[in-house]
Amino acid sequence: LDMATGLTRAMAAYDKFGLYNFNVSIFPGRKNDRHMRLHVVFSPRFYFNPSLGTPDAAALRTVLDAGPDVLNHNIETVARLYPHVRPQAVYQRSLELLESVSRHRPAIPPKSGLMVGLGETLQEIRQTLLDLHQSGCRYLTIGQYLQPSQKHLPVERFIPPEEFEELKRTAFQMGFSQVASGPFLR
Repeated sequence: LDMATGLTRAMAAYDKFGLYNFNVSIFPGRKNDRHMRLHVVFSPRFYFNPSLGTPDAAALRTVLDAGPDVLNHNIETVARLYPHVRPQAVYQRSLELLESVSRHRPAIPPKSGLMVGLGETLQEIRQTLLDLHQSGCRYLTIGQYLQPSQKHLPVERFIPPEEFEELKRTAFQMGFSQVASGPFLR
């Protein structure tokens, strides 16, 4: 799993012509170990074509055709905080990516992750969970944001474990298939 995730992150640095290598790398691994589970971490840079200003459906299809078991794209934060937390990204575009996975390959479950502790409200978190679920996301992780360096946003609040448990219950009630929620998750 770690090797497949690392490979996916490395491939995200390539343009869409590098996607051929993505398929070439996944298929032999599967052939050698049929129990191997592939969890692909998908970057919007891999999917969005800046010259066209639109998503590149062919790039997404190439990754989905490789047959990953899960396709992950982290939403990271709530819509209000997106311009501050992920200035290079667009909240709606992330939701559209997850929805595209559901539409093109319903058998591949989309997964996303949300960081909390950046100043979001409980209502904003619930809305983000609802947005994710409505976009077809089935697997979810919710974890505590930790400031990686002085150049990054500070932690606004450390969320107590019981609030993570409540968020997990809320997500299951919304219909997520798998939810992991806790202060040490990422």
